[in-house]
Amino acid sequence: MHLRKEKYDQRQACIVNNIKLVEKVVNRLRYRLPKHVDTEELTHIGMVGLIEAVDRYDETRGVPFANYAELRVRGAILDSLRQQDRVSRSSRHRYKELIEASKHLHSRLGRKPSQNELALFMGLSIKDVRKVFTEVAFSSVTSLDQPLAADGSLSLSEVISSQEESPEQICVKNEDHLSLKEAISQLSDRERFIIEHYYYKGLKLREIGLLLEVTESRICQLRASALRKLQGVLIVSAV
Repeated sequence: MHLRKEKYDQRQACIVNNIKLVEKVVNRLRYRLPKHVDTEELTHIGMVGLIEAVDRYDETRGVPFANYAELRVRGAILDSLRQQDRVSRSSRHRYKELIEASKHLHSRLGRKPSQNELALFMGLSIKDVRKVFTEVAFSSVTSLDQPLAADGSLSLSEVISSQEESPEQICVKNEDHLSLKEAISQLSDRERFIIEHYYYKGLKLREIGLLLEVTESRICQLRASALRKLQGVLIVSAV
């Protein structure tokens, strides 16, 4: 009984002692988020991530608790934001219609249509067209076109195309990265997790391995497999 209480007290102390870590993560993230996002809610979600970190931490892995906990806290917050920002099914359907209309007009005009031309063709107001594109653009914390390199010169689609050739060219040809989003949705949960956390959340392979509780080399293998799958799906979809 005494040992159980002592373990409980240690757990509570660890949580209390790392509250500032949660606040640090929240402060880093809030500058990149819209003003309407509730900082207090982010802190609450971060605390849930901290508690999970305390309960799942394995000191035998040789990783400092602070490093592990920060990954858990940041991951919990970003996952929650992604869930909150899901776009409605009707908006996604309208977005697909706009993309198809854009392709049709491009073929007819010999150039990319303006939003005004797109709105006229679809029988919508320019405000409605912009609303749909904006909603979809911010439907996720991350974007497929978000630069991966510090100088903004590299995106995930370019990484995929560099594996051999054509996927990025395919996307450019179609004027649409929707196919890449759809391709990512076909990955397994673990592969999708690795792609998102490596390319958009900036985690290292070793850090992702800690979160998934597998070795760094295994994460490397899974990432390579995921990229090959994405490339294959994109090539097939372009035929």
